[in-house]
Amino acid sequence: MAIKDVYRTFPMQRLTGIAASTALTIPTVQSDNVTSFRPVLALLQAQVASVIWTSDGTAASATNGFILNPSDPPYPVDCDLTQIRVIQGAAGAVLMVGYFA
Repeated sequence: MAIKDVYRTFPMQRLTGIAASTALTIPTVQSDNVTSFRPVLALLQAQVASVIWTSDGTAASATNGFILNPSDPPYPVDCDLTQIRVIQGAAGAVLMVGYFA
């Protein structure tokens, strides 16, 4: 079963130049005229260089957070997405974020 068969998808986000701890830009609620949907799951994937992230609202830094390397598969996160903070682990890092409801 594909992820699109289980979850409603939202536009992806591409973060570059993340030299300071940065929050994600969560997509707005979508509606199908019956039900409203908001993102509850994100897939994080580092590209080019590593990215460091936190899930508790604290600033991501070289000494605080989880490291996501470009060789890692997309990492699913289903916590409060508004609390995620990211920072580049090395210059040139790119973070791709997919959102799902």
